[in-house]
Amino acid sequence: MVQSLHVDERYTSVSWKTISATAWQNADNLDDKQFQIYLQQHGLTKGSLSALLSGQGWIPRADVSWFKLVKPILLHGVTKKYHLSRPLIVESTQLDRLPFSGALESVVANQCEWLNPWRGKLRSELLQTLTDSLAESLANISIRCFVNEFTCLQSNPTETRTTGYNEFNESLKSAGVRDAFYAKYPMLARLMIQQVMQWRKNTNEFLDRLVSDERQLIAEGFVSALASEAVAADSMGGDPHNGGSRVLTVSYSNGDKVMYKPRDCGAYDFYHGFIRIINESKFQPFPLLSPKSLTKLDYGWVEYIPTAAHAVDLSSYEIQMGSVLAVCHALGSSDMHMDNIIASAYGPVPIDLETIVQNRSIFCEKAIEKAVAQLNSTVLGTGILPTVMKTGENTDIDVSAFSGSLKSQTATITCIVHPFTDAMTIKRVNTSTGRSHNQPENLKPSDLPQYGNLFMEGFSATYQAILDKLSDLTKYVRDSSGFRIRCVMRPTRSYSMLLSEMRQPSRMHSGIQMDDLLRKVWSVSPLSGFHNYMCWDEELQLRHCDIPLFQMDFDSTSLFSCTGKEASNYYRESARSYLAKRLLSLGQEDLQESINYIQQSFLTIPYFRTSVQWRRKTGVSIFMKHDRELNFNILDMAYSLQRDLIDKSICGKNDVTWNTMCNDEEKGKYEIKPIGYSLYDGAAGLCVALTHAYIALPNSGSQTLELASRIALSLCDIINDWTNRRVDIPLGAFSGISGLIYACTCYMRETGHKLDMPAKTVVLDRIQEESKKDTLLDIMSGSAGACAVLASGVLGQDDSTIQITKQLAQRIIRQAVRGDDDTLAWPQKSTGIMLGGFAHGATGIGWALSKTADFTNSDEIHDYAVRALAFDNQFFDKERGLWRDARSTDNAPSYPMRWCHGAPGIIMAQYDSSDYKQQNDFLGTLAKRIIVSPLDSSDCLCHGTLGNWLALKNILSSYEKDAAASDQYLRRVISRIRSEGAKSGILSGQLDSVGLMLGESGWLTALLIKLDPSIPNPLLLELPTS
Repeated sequence: MVQSLHVDERYTSVSWKTISATAWQNADNLDDKQFQIYLQQHGLTKGSLSALLSGQGWIPRADVSWFKLVKPILLHGVTKKYHLSRPLIVESTQLDRLPFSGALESVVANQCEWLNPWRGKLRSELLQTLTDSLAESLANISIRCFVNEFTCLQSNPTETRTTGYNEFNESLKSAGVRDAFYAKYPMLARLMIQQVMQWRKNTNEFLDRLVSDERQLIAEGFVSALASEAVAADSMGGDPHNGGSRVLTVSYSNGDKVMYKPRDCGAYDFYHGFIRIINESKFQPFPLLSPKSLTKLDYGWVEYIPTAAHAVDLSSYEIQMGSVLAVCHALGSSDMHMDNIIASAYGPVPIDLETIVQNRSIFCEKAIEKAVAQLNSTVLGTGILPTVMKTGENTDIDVSAFSGSLKSQTATITCIVHPFTDAMTIKRVNTSTGRSHNQPENLKPSDLPQYGNLFMEGFSATYQAILDKLSDLTKYVRDSSGFRIRCVMRPTRSYSMLLSEMRQPSRMHSGIQMDDLLRKVWSVSPLSGFHNYMCWDEELQLRHCDIPLFQMDFDSTSLFSCTGKEASNYYRESARSYLAKRLLSLGQEDLQESINYIQQSFLTIPYFRTSVQWRRKTGVSIFMKHDRELNFNILDMAYSLQRDLIDKSICGKNDVTWNTMCNDEEKGKYEIKPIGYSLYDGAAGLCVALTHAYIALPNSGSQTLELASRIALSLCDIINDWTNRRVDIPLGAFSGISGLIYACTCYMRETGHKLDMPAKTVVLDRIQEESKKDTLLDIMSGSAGACAVLASGVLGQDDSTIQITKQLAQRIIRQAVRGDDDTLAWPQKSTGIMLGGFAHGATGIGWALSKTADFTNSDEIHDYAVRALAFDNQFFDKERGLWRDARSTDNAPSYPMRWCHGAPGIIMAQYDSSDYKQQNDFLGTLAKRIIVSPLDSSDCLCHGTLGNWLALKNILSSYEKDAAASDQYLRRVISRIRSEGAKSGILSGQLDSVGLMLGESGWLTALLIKLDPSIPNPLLLELPTS
């Protein structure tokens, strides 16, 4: 059992070489400050930690009195049989009996005596449900170890005794066999004893409160009659907090139910009083609903709200749901997802109000922390609007109250296969998630678009009602009683994943192996103000198999853990003060911003995107934000874009970010969040745009340079982390590390500022290493993008750079597939299709090879470049003057006209290649045909009008007579932007973006290039000449 002790529970006087401690630190990328706090909290030095990790001698320095409980709890013989009153949910699998009962039955059965004081006072059925909960907890903690041991015995060819499930289960009845089992898995023994002791404490506490409060529950109307008796207490899969305590649903013999909440319930009283004031407003369309509550000291009882047993009026229901969002937004609520709002017969009712008020006045040092806090303070932070949660491998489920789980979908989960048989095992399987019971039974996903406007109507009406009663609400906040609020520091899912991993057999052999897992909570603190000291408390709570719980008092600026640890002055002001100010900040501007967020969140749902009534008629009209008298010449538009990017920036202490819509078109996922790092739609692209704006726009101001500098420094840090193998990033130009190097080089050349970039040799070595694993190969994410960036001269043109660039090209060439016409192409990783076009296909790779051939002076690579660039020619349609997309068929041909796929990108690549100069006249003719065609639905650089103009600008400007045609095309684009707004590249402008290739910073770059043709074209990865 001694091996179950954690590193902080072991003492050694030995100080060992620190190699092991350094490896421990680097395994989860703890910086030196974090690691120092980690060591301090665990009572260790690097030397003593290394000694423990290296197997040096040690003695326990923790209370090990629990050792003496192993025999009476885990090794005691069976005194009586135990029969379940309900099926158990074990490892996401419903079981009709206790698995591996040979070991677990005695543990559960022997705990029944602890309930003897309650027999005669309470129904036996109630007590039985409580012991069933213990059985379920113990089975979930131990099942993987038992299955692992069973599987090992089956696969051991030297084992002579039978190893079927029944035989193995029977053998577990032997105390000697169980003793050997727990000696192999001492952490499991510790956790099981822990669970039993927590169950004893929490069960006695609950039953004592139930008996003490029975008459008051009847008097307050929670239970209808004294003759009715409690017959069940079910946790319904609720999360364990604070020593295993859970919310319980108490059922009575007459059918009544009441919720037992083992935490402060003052939030229910506060919410009830808050909505009572709003309900008095003439603007409130339907009464807001809340469950009644009985608040006691540190716990309470809450009315049970059943889901509507029949169809509801969906029109009124969605208006009511919009009203709930307005109230939650006013209060700054979070975590109001589908499990916390019930679709009752009278409308939506929030039933879990622990997070109904959140204090957003947090000290944030980093820009991303501020950005997340800013988003969380909007309607998006409530959890009511469409919210996607990752639930498994390649599985994302909408958990929002508005649209979550309206239909069954497939999820990949871990479950028990062939239970109670000789083939019993645990594996990942695809299973149906089922439809949520918390949604109206007659609401279908396809119905959502027709009720979207009603939802917004309810939101707007209640928002006006709040404004109408603002003085009363503010006074209520200032005068109401204090209460304790739960603070959501990390997504519960992240904790659940750690708890799941804790059950792995490999973690159960020793405390150090468990510590190796729990160290992950130290690697990423939720916020810099969270203090890594609270990470220590997270670890302690996880050791007890709890979801870590943090709270704040309504009148305090401190953050508390459920164990009593306090982070003083975590908040700038108390929740009461913050909420009063938040209410006073509400107004028409916030209402309009909220409506915009609601509309954009709706468009992340496929049914809204295909609904004609929900297509946004205009793009982003940012050009009218600052001055409605603008004459819309290009210089004014560029200034307007520059100002808008500055206004939207979110600055930390030394860094900056932006909140924007991010998308994964292949998966159809859209989410508003802080930008990533890439050149395509992240920080690198903004660095390029703002750097050029600072140079090209007269009187652009120091703010533009300041933002570009902040981004460049952050990119430099990422590049350093990448070269030190602390982060994994693809190689490519637009979605990979090469794009970051390109952006930093643009910044240094334009501004003359020097960045602390890694040494050239270090960067080249890392690029070479990663290229050996690269399977993408394309311009966007693969080795071709790295070739193109290196060939542009970002690292100079010395022998080592030339040599490695050549090696990258040769590795790409070796993976090419030769066609019947001697052209070259590369199969797409996901489909195997030989893809053409610039962004992901043979044309882009061929262009990169052509640049590499020029850079390395290689005739051999030139030859392969020509053959790759020729691949798309087999799809050329002479009548249309366009290239068919290689993915389309003759029966359903597609002829895209975009930089990423289609004619503009192909023309640009072939014209820019030194191997295609003889085709220039022909390519120029094709370019002229494109610019007189109808405008694309988007204005982005990747697949829109301004991208097409940039792609074709060089070839058209090379012919004096065609330059006018290029200008005419640009005038058409500007004219449409003037009348309809600029349209991003996400859903044809229906969703907004600040990214280079999808949105505002790309528009700015294109306009700057028109103003100053010497500005390098990012579509060709050009660099400034200075």
